[in-house]
Amino acid sequence: MGVFAGAIVFVAALVLVAFQAFLVAGQQRLDTIEVELTGQTERYQEQRLTVAGLESPARIVEAAEDLGMVPPPGVTYLTPSGAVTASPPAAGVPGAADAYADVKPHLEPDP
Repeated sequence: MGVFAGAIVFVAALVLVAFQAFLVAGQQRLDTIEVELTGQTERYQEQRLTVAGLESPARIVEAAEDLGMVPPPGVTYLTPSGAVTASPPAAGVPGAADAYADVKPHLEPDP
């Protein structure tokens, strides 16, 4: 009976050691992933800063000037005249059908 109890204690200790080894291996893997995550997060933040710098209006203006572009002397706004729509006429809008019929040949064909 003593040998049987000793064997049970030995097996239990062996299982406990194996379980501890499994936990340590898992913790090492988590630590490795955490270090990699921290590095990738820093890299992401650096790239966001780079993109923000490239998107800045001052940098775009500077690049345009390097390419020989100049600001326009003035801005002209065009406004449509008449009731011309790019979609089929709305029901109940007087003159919309005629205006649409005039414009329709110039629109892209329907898919």
